[in-house]
Amino acid sequence: MPAFRTIQARYTLFLVLFILLLSILTVVGISQLVAPKLRHTEEQVALNRIAEVAEQIQGELNKVQAQQRSITQTIPLLDSAAIDTVLPGLVDQYGELKVFGGGIWPLPGQREAGRNKFSTFWHRDSSGKLAVNTFWNSDAAPNYYDQTWYKGGMQTPRGQCAWAAAYKDDASAEPRTNCAMAIQKMAWPTVCRPST
Repeated sequence: MPAFRTIQARYTLFLVLFILLLSILTVVGISQLVAPKLRHTEEQVALNRIAEVAEQIQGELNKVQAQQRSITQTIPLLDSAAIDTVLPGLVDQYGELKVFGGGIWPLPGQREAGRNKFSTFWHRDSSGKLAVNTFWNSDAAPNYYDQTWYKGGMQTPRGQCAWAAAYKDDASAEPRTNCAMAIQKMAWPTVCRPST
């Protein structure tokens, strides 16, 4: 090994080996000690943010449930004509756009004898204003009292929402859910449809 006989060659070899060893130790140290801690920290940050968002959503859903309680306690105090007058004010919530709409869906013959479908539903139009929607009363509409959201609302404990799974419909590109809650005196549910 004539090339490593000089002190300069030996120092160069030791320096190269030292840098190589240091590089290997650095890579191993980062992958074994630092990277797991960083991953754990990133996961905690993500989980904390998810928990914050979930808390915000739960707060909004609680507001809707409180709104539904007001509606289900007010509607039995009104006659049929007054329902159509008062309901938009109960649904609107001072223009809260997160509440897409809401209404009542009586069982057949309950709101008016001999009438199969007699719902009152208000939804927000493209400008955010409430507009009456009579689709569920039309012959083309399926029987609302056969829908899963309706049946769910009829089966919930008093004052509790039956929340529908998130869905999209033609009215909005945003996913939404709805809260169905029975009006105990009349045995028909109300439904409020917030965007999620």
